[in-house]
Formats: sequence, C-alpha cells, structure tokens
Amino acid sequence: METQRTITDLPFEVLDLIFKQLDYPRQECQLAYAHEILAEEFAYQSRDDCRKLSLDYWWTPDTYAPILKTCGSTVRELDYHKGSDDFEYLDVYGRPSAFDGDGFFAVLRACKKLRKFRDPLGDVTIYRAYVFAMVDILRENGFRPEKPFKLWLFDRPQMRWIKRLVGQSSSPGIIDIHLVELE
Repeated sequence: METQRTITDLPFEVLDLIFKQLDYPRQECQLAYAHEILAEEFAYQSRDDCRKLSLDYWWTPDTYAPILKTCGSTVRELDYHKGSDDFEYLDVYGRPSAFDGDGFFAVLRACKKLRKFRDPLGDVTIYRAYVFAMVDILRENGFRPEKPFKLWLFDRPQMRWIKRLVGQSSSPGIIDIHLVELE
C-alpha cells in the first residue's frame, strides 16, 4: 500500500506558489498555523512583507501571536488599528490595548529589534515584579541606559509608576518613558 502524502510533503517552491494564490493575509496565517513546515514556508515567503506589518481589528492575540513567533525577528514596524505590535516601532491605535501584561511581554520577547512602543496598556496592573521582568527582557534584548527602549503610554499614573519602579531596578534609565498627549 502506498504511503499517504500531505501538503507538507510538497517542495518549498510549490508551497510558495500556494501561498501566493491566497488573497488575504488571514488565509496565509491560517494555512501557516496548520503545520510547522507551513509556518516555516510562510516565514520565508513573507520575510520582506513582515518588515512592516499592519494589523486590523480582526487580528486577535490568537492570530498575531503565531506571526510574532514565526516572523518576529524580521518585523521592524507594526501598526495595529483596533476597532475605532523584531519591530522597531509598534504603535497601537485606539483603546483598549490589544495586549494584556503577558501579551506585552510576548511582543518584547518575540520582537527583539523593537525600539519604540506606544500603547494604552489599559488593563495592565503595574507592580514591582512586572516592571522588573520588563527590565530583564529589555536587557536581554540589548537595551542599556545609554540606548533606552522608548515607551509611550496614554495613562499618566501608569507612566509615573513605571518610571519610579524602573529607577529602582537593576538598570535605571533602560526605558525612556513618555506620555501621549491626547487632544
């Protein structure tokens, strides 16, 4: 009896042609989630596309997390337009934040080249261990007080707490924190 073959047995060149036939990024993502080999092909064929990634309201943590895991090292910029993000700049528009506390850490871990982050971080509780964990991740990503991570927040009390706790951490000054002024 013949062994059964699947789509993952196809050569990468054929898989690339299949991905190119899909009309929407969401379809590509769904195919990539089906198997590790398909995820590798997605990462390869979209390596230039993922340098600047624009996510819309239908992207949820379940849909963007695998993209960050697969392509995070190539992403430089992400725009996340919610309802009415390695990136170098992540700007999340709208409230509430698309990221909870763990989601924010997942972005920092997956996107080691992320240099700037602007987000409401609305429901994230700020406490010492959380900020110290953020500092540790940023140190692992190569940030130093001389070359800090830029964080823009919408909430003045959150900004003040983070600034105060970073000052008490092992790397004071590793985060250059600012308040987004809303008109």
